[in-house]
Amino acid sequence: ADPEKYLVQRPNSASLAFGSGVHICFGAMIAKVEAEVFLSCLARRVHRIEPAGAHHFRLSNTTRILDALPLRVVLA
Repeated sequence: ADPEKYLVQRPNSASLAFGSGVHICFGAMIAKVEAEVFLSCLARRVHRIEPAGAHHFRLSNTTRILDALPLRVVLA
């Protein structure tokens, strides 16, 4: 119901992420560049990143989806 409205509490709101093939999002490439810039800046400022708990994956029809990855960040 109401597909034109953004409803945060909408049940069963599966993410489409960036899509794939002919349906890939135009912003996918810029998001990848932004992620690369962020991770390279983070790597220069952080001494160590280590696990802080158990990770958890959820299965989908085509891939595993990382639901939880607790981390501890140790600054330099």
